[in-house]
Amino acid sequence: MKFLKRVDAPSNVTSDKTIRELSIETTKENHHVNEGQEQSGAYPLDGVPTLAFHSISTADFQFNIEKASDIIVETVEEFVNKIGNGRLVLVDISHGSKILNVVKSKAAIKNIDPAKFFTFVGDITKLRSGGGLHCNVIANAANWRLKPGGGGVNAAIFDAAGPDLDTATKKRAGSLAPGNAITVPLPSRSPLFSNQGVTHVIHVLGPNMNPKRPNCLKDDYNVGCKVLHEAYLSLFENFASIVKTLEKSSDEFSNCDQKVRREDGVSFNEKNKKFKGLSEVGASNKLCSVDEKQNAGSSGKTGGSLNKDWGSWAQALYKIAMHPEKHKNDVIEISDDVVVLNDIYPKAQKHLLVVARVEGLDRLADVSQDHSHMDRGTLRYVERKLVRDSCISKIRYGGG
Repeated sequence: MKFLKRVDAPSNVTSDKTIRELSIETTKENHHVNEGQEQSGAYPLDGVPTLAFHSISTADFQFNIEKASDIIVETVEEFVNKIGNGRLVLVDISHGSKILNVVKSKAAIKNIDPAKFFTFVGDITKLRSGGGLHCNVIANAANWRLKPGGGGVNAAIFDAAGPDLDTATKKRAGSLAPGNAITVPLPSRSPLFSNQGVTHVIHVLGPNMNPKRPNCLKDDYNVGCKVLHEAYLSLFENFASIVKTLEKSSDEFSNCDQKVRREDGVSFNEKNKKFKGLSEVGASNKLCSVDEKQNAGSSGKTGGSLNKDWGSWAQALYKIAMHPEKHKNDVIEISDDVVVLNDIYPKAQKHLLVVARVEGLDRLADVSQDHSHMDRGTLRYVERKLVRDSCISKIRYGGG
């Protein structure tokens, strides 16, 4: 199997196996965690759904920080177990931020799991490159017209995402009422997607207590607190919807594996054997085997009948490669030797899998000079892709 990845600038990422601190802070100079705090697993790996959000309405809209912090913690506590393996991260660009400190303290009192919710100091448009924190979803403190500009987080996010965010937003809505949020998928060509791994922006609008801004509530905190709570609920509901979509995609992949195992009579410990590759068929009838006719045809090439003792990921890819006509929605291109499909968990702007269709070619040890034409075919496909998609400037080409 071949992997094609866009090359991004490396970032310094450090992590431990456990999360012991609720707040992680980075410095502009070296991104080290502040003294007395431990570097931790709060730096999620690619593929872990993570929402980064600023405190809503406490900056330009001048909402009371103490009241806002109560609402943040209450809503997080309500939602933290409804987002699957997702994570919520409260972000502020300022060290010593009052809202971060207050929320961190109140969340600790509530015993909110720090693996699910924590605070982070950094620029929300540069979390991965500037602090090593990968968030696939970020919240934008939008204006009611959903327009770029205006300063603050809204202007920064629109600038970082490029014109594609404005175009995508206009397709979704023309305005936003206080207390509501709307999800906008980012096109892969957006710099925020390709450089920071952000796939979605959720626009959210909170209550306004600033008389110089529209819809001022004039310090009516009875209404204001209700609207702010609704804004966070809407924000987290939108994020939960994204998480469910990702889980559904993962389940569909898993269901394909279950079908493979039912058809082939597979019974094995998936955790321990996920990437073991091939093993020869022994006397035990418990081992997974390919169709007998296929094995008979390939035994002459490989020196014996083979058992494809793989994990779910590899089994599903094998099924697609052998029967691409049954997976037309997943397959991009089919040839006699390979199939090309998109990785369901892309690690770059474009992440393609080129999977061999040749029986008996199941591990690196099986590769010979006779298969060199497949490499050349893969490179030709990459060249055509570069011509068609001018936004791709670099390619990483690897095998597994």
